[in-house]
Amino acid sequence: MKKVKLVLVLGLAVVLVAAFVLPGCAPPKEEVEPIKIGCSLALTGKYSWTGERYKEGLLVWQTQVNERGYSSGLEWCGHTEPGLIDGRPVEVIIYDDKSDPATGVKLYHKLITEDKVDLCFGPYSSAIAKAISTVVERYEMPTASCGASDPGIWGGNNLQWMVQGMQPTDEYFPGVADIAAKMGAKTAAIIHEDTAFPISLMNSFRGQLEAKGIEVVLCEAYPKGITDWTPILTKAMAAKPDVVGIGGYEPDSIGLTKAAQALKADAGIFVWTVGAGAPTYVEAVGDACYAMCCESLWEGILDTPGNEEYLEATYRIAGLPPEKHEYHTTFGYLAGQLMEIAVKEVGAIDKEAIRDTLFEMEVETVYGPYKVLPLDSPDSGFQTASKGLLIQWQPKKVGVEYPPGQVIIGDWVKEVIYPYELATAEPIWPHPGWD
Repeated sequence: MKKVKLVLVLGLAVVLVAAFVLPGCAPPKEEVEPIKIGCSLALTGKYSWTGERYKEGLLVWQTQVNERGYSSGLEWCGHTEPGLIDGRPVEVIIYDDKSDPATGVKLYHKLITEDKVDLCFGPYSSAIAKAISTVVERYEMPTASCGASDPGIWGGNNLQWMVQGMQPTDEYFPGVADIAAKMGAKTAAIIHEDTAFPISLMNSFRGQLEAKGIEVVLCEAYPKGITDWTPILTKAMAAKPDVVGIGGYEPDSIGLTKAAQALKADAGIFVWTVGAGAPTYVEAVGDACYAMCCESLWEGILDTPGNEEYLEATYRIAGLPPEKHEYHTTFGYLAGQLMEIAVKEVGAIDKEAIRDTLFEMEVETVYGPYKVLPLDSPDSGFQTASKGLLIQWQPKKVGVEYPPGQVIIGDWVKEVIYPYELATAEPIWPHPGWD
């Protein structure tokens, strides 16, 4: 007992001396245990470009919370001291799932059973999210999944622990069918990667086109991992379609655009999914981006709570300038914001209460509105509030002052062409050709 008392007294003396010698310096705070949130991301393999963007968003969110206690636009949640709650910093643990569902499953087992994470974020890609959903359900782990759009993950499965943050595939390619019908389009060709997300998107896109009276004259899948899209696009163009889409991910968007240029493909509109709206796409294909379209799930010009500050923070923390920003980075940030709101609402790491809050809350984030179907729904956790945009790369106009957050890459500007009430430009139709 005497030894313990002596140590305490000496320790107090050191603190007092330090306070005297260095006025204004507070004694060091007692170390607090971090709140551990885990996920796997595709940092290598087919989906690595998008996985890295998701990681950027998580980094920005974690940094803001640990610096000041809240992320952009969420001052209203309270807890404005550094850390998420009770001064506890966030520690985001990320493993590389190599774009592979089976690896993702193993890593979520590890995160939950070995790393003992408190909460989880979802992975990138629908295929991997679908695979790991069984793991988080088994271990009853609250999970904000913001990199998976396939409705089949939630539809009819009554998930109890994983919510969808981003738009489902039904909200991708909004307006393509409407614009095409107004322009007199009669036919369409759909080519897509043979994996979960593109298949889900194909079903949705086909339904939208057919609802507008546009005949799908070709619908064909190609295997994951191909590096030459010329044969499949040649087959599609032989049907002489007015509308051509979809692809699958960023490498597909780049490869299909280069194939279209080489073939001098002629159509009313070309629309590729995932990546064709990114700055790296324009850098890869150059002027061949002209009039190419892509879905967008968020843009820097949107008037959402904290959006302007978020863009500034992303530049400061991740080195990503506003004019080169795109929505996949915001996926990671959204995952963080959803968990931040739920944890602060509960005020503790109570997994069941956090789960209940994620399923019940209706909120606005930097990304936009969030609301999911409730726990007693067959499709529980399915996103119902978030809507998509359609963008098109158009030439930069001389003398025009573009708003902060609008993406400009060299001579090319990413313009919103749908929904009409948010449009920044009229659609270019038909495709102007390749000369």
